[in-house]
Amino acid sequence: MKLSDLLAVAIARKLLAACLGFLLASVAANAQQVTGTLGSPSATTTIPDNQLPPPPPEFGGVIKET
Repeated sequence: MKLSDLLAVAIARKLLAACLGFLLASVAANAQQVTGTLGSPSATTTIPDNQLPPPPPEFGGVIKET
């Protein structure tokens, strides 16, 4: 192979690796996903691996004195 062919292959590999890295990073950046109805006992929340411990869930209710 010629030197120019080797350089073209090397550049193509680096471009492919960069594209795959960008694709994987964008997939991993998804927001939290909730399965079920929020607040119900069966609801589950999936968090990213880099977020431990998980943040406290939002509270949308009202606390009243009885």
